[in-house]
Amino acid sequence: MYCPQCKIRFETKDFNCPDCRTLLVLNLNGHSSAVEPDNSWVVIAGVDDDLNKELAKGAIDSGNIPSLVINTENEKDKELLATLINNNSDFELERNIIMVPNEYRVEALHLLKGLFGVEIEIEIKS
Repeated sequence: MYCPQCKIRFETKDFNCPDCRTLLVLNLNGHSSAVEPDNSWVVIAGVDDDLNKELAKGAIDSGNIPSLVINTENEKDKELLATLINNNSDFELERNIIMVPNEYRVEALHLLKGLFGVEIEIEIKS
């Protein structure tokens, strides 16, 4: 695990840097093969309120992970989500859906678990 602030590698199971308490990340490169959302992006979480949306987005951003927040109450966003997840049926979702490139899925979930203390991966109901 690496601290994005200190740029130091740590052998720890803790979620935070022992020096500055910043959330640790799995790598420091932050480069994704998909810079724009496409079918390689996955839904990792859903939150109903704006505070948790901002907290989740901030945690993912701290790991230099590209992310997208989709508001399912917005018709254009809902259409975009349907094309990205290859699901043409109606589905019930949280108000705010968070997506990342698939290659960052595990790291993003790790950051969110460190933030919220629980697994929050979303279940899409058809």
